Amino acid sequence: MQLFKLAIISSFFAAPTLGAPVVEIAYSERGLIDGIHITDNLILFDAPAFPNPNNGSETLVDVETYAFSRIASFGSVIPVEVQLLVKALSALGVDAAQKVVQIEERVKLFLAIGLPAKSEHLKVDGCSNAPNTGATDLGPDLGLSDATLSLGKCDSGKQSAGSIGLDVLDTRTIANTIYFSPNSGFGVISDIDDTIKVSNVLDKAKLAEATLIDDPVAVAGMPQLYSSLAQSLPDPQFIYITGSPFQLYPFLNGFVKSSFAASAGPIWTRKLTLTNPSDLVSLIGGGDKTLDNKVSQIDRLHALYPNKKWLAIGDSTEKDPEVYATMYDVLSSSKYPDFIACIWIRKVDGAANNQTRFDTAFQGIPQEKTKVFTDQDISSLSSIRVANGECTSQ
Repeated sequence: MQLFKLAIISSFFAAPTLGAPVVEIAYSERGLIDGIHITDNLILFDAPAFPNPNNGSETLVDVETYAFSRIASFGSVIPVEVQLLVKALSALGVDAAQKVVQIEERVKLFLAIGLPAKSEHLKVDGCSNAPNTGATDLGPDLGLSDATLSLGKCDSGKQSAGSIGLDVLDTRTIANTIYFSPNSGFGVISDIDDTIKVSNVLDKAKLAEATLIDDPVAVAGMPQLYSSLAQSLPDPQFIYITGSPFQLYPFLNGFVKSSFAASAGPIWTRKLTLTNPSDLVSLIGGGDKTLDNKVSQIDRLHALYPNKKWLAIGDSTEKDPEVYATMYDVLSSSKYPDFIACIWIRKVDGAANNQTRFDTAFQGIPQEKTKVFTDQDISSLSSIRVANGECTSQ
């Protein structure tokens, strides 16, 4: 049993009087796993591929999917949930009434109904296996699946196209990008909001506009920096870890692939499981759950690439310094002390940028491993030879 209703979103932006009711939808358990039908839809998230540690000739891939009922076109009829959201945004001073089309498109996955027990075969160009993606969840993560699959032997290359084979009468294309990287060399762990994308996390009205209305804008200088890292690091794998819910994945993925094409990579979002309206506050705005969510995602990354070194890049608006420092401490006591090799934090105006915070977060970490940078510093970061063990300017 699961709760999915876009009206909940209004509580994030609204005054207390605008709280929306929670609607409960019950699903009966299916006896058989079935495929994606013409009435269904599927998001096939971009995924990282890595060598099997027990069989170097075999390639594994960590794949997430989301199956849901196809969303009907409402035409000129505005869903009541969107009307409530527009009202809530207007109460914040956001000119939402003129942006209904943009808002409806951006939040349409919050209207979707997840489907359990759905599975299909993943075909990846240049790979010998077409594994089954695994059944989507019936429980709290309704419609979602996450599985490590064998692609068999794959051709060499940094990326390849994946696809789901549908019925011959179904002409849709459900595809993703598979990013290959060895269990060695370097990678980049990156936050998204206010690290590479202007989100204004500290201003609720501006955050709402950046998330639900505006075209995404890259932080000046960051696309060039990431392009430089993609060239200078050996066999780099870029992984974007965000506290945003998976319903915003199409929006965020489009942004990364257009503005950060040279450093594109999988985006790991947060699973959205709502039991009350207050949950969405932490899911979109970050909040207290950000640290635990990102720590678990980096731990997941460590399981895939235990021998790869990572440059971790974030910002000061939420918990990135604390997240990266936590994982440095956890992993430095293991047999993989260099997993978090460098930590770079963008200092965002208005955030908690006092030196005491950074000293506390990075206590016990060698000073030369961390760098807190301003926007004026971004252009100079590409001169740091991260692949040679440098984390700060000499």
